[in-house]
Amino acid sequence: MANECSTAQAPSSSIDVLPRILGEMSAAEFFSTYYGRTPLLRRAAAQWVNPIATEQLCERLVRSDQVDFLAVRDGKPFLGKRPQLGEAHELFSTGYTWVMRDAERGDPGLAEFGRALASEIHGFDPEEVFFFQTQGRKALRVQENTLHPKPLDDQMPTHLQPSSERTPIDEYILQPGDWLYVPSGFWHTAEALEDSISISAGILAPSYLDALAMVAQQLARDPRWRQRLLPIGRASPMSEAERHRAWSEQLRDLGAEVVSRLTSGTSVAKLFAATGWWSRR
Repeated sequence: MANECSTAQAPSSSIDVLPRILGEMSAAEFFSTYYGRTPLLRRAAAQWVNPIATEQLCERLVRSDQVDFLAVRDGKPFLGKRPQLGEAHELFSTGYTWVMRDAERGDPGLAEFGRALASEIHGFDPEEVFFFQTQGRKALRVQENTLHPKPLDDQMPTHLQPSSERTPIDEYILQPGDWLYVPSGFWHTAEALEDSISISAGILAPSYLDALAMVAQQLARDPRWRQRLLPIGRASPMSEAERHRAWSEQLRDLGAEVVSRLTSGTSVAKLFAATGWWSRR
């Protein structure tokens, strides 16, 4: 069964998670070679994560009303009401996978683990995903997305299918203690080869457009930027050249203000705070 779950024994956020799971690889090499570019598999580099997700703790999270629990088989969720633990076990015995979304809401240890990892990447498909295998074996099949690379969280296309992709499929067999990094936008599917438990941590770092959106929200507080541009319809007393010149000048002023705000000494801190999910939990 694939579960996003944890015990309260996760490491403190004061412990550097990324260097610990990278082992001999430096963070500089990870970010320059793999992050946002290509998958990375590290064997037995996360043995210390294994106790974070156990079957007993997954059962506890099934009972938690703070956790979004799904039973999924062949890519389709169980359509009945949320199962109780006994029914969840029955579904599991017939081939359903247990999936706990937002599992950190039901366990402070997992929330701490997520905050620790996310704060080192920035931070929490558009996400950068880390799969940690804690029990059993699982096959992860990963494929580069060339149909719609670098997707945005609020603009995920629904018509695309991995069957239309022509890039090669790489398969990784994860065993307890292994972890796999999958860049944002890559197609990926999982298949449990035996009863298994894993944690997936998604890191949703801000995009360039998030920075523009932050500035747009700031500008919306100023009446100057909420006013309408000069009318340039045919009824305007200005000539066509004058009308276009007027808009060009106004848009130039707007562009200068956007650049000023994006390059100010506080813009990075403001963007970090605006997208820092872990600091709000």
